[in-house]
Amino acid sequence: MKVIICGLWYVGVTAAACLIKDGHHVIGVDVNDVKVADVGEGRSPVSEPGVE
Repeated sequence: MKVIICGLWYVGVTAAACLIKDGHHVIGVDVNDVKVADVGEGRSPVSEPGVE
């Protein structure tokens, strides 16, 4: 399934990580360019076990 996550803070990043783990294709969108860059480079903007 293809999923778009709007907002890459705690809930969005955690939801995206769970969906990716289950094999879904996820696109994340956020107004904060730093968060988008971090996620794009494989770094989580939040500290949550299993999200890194």
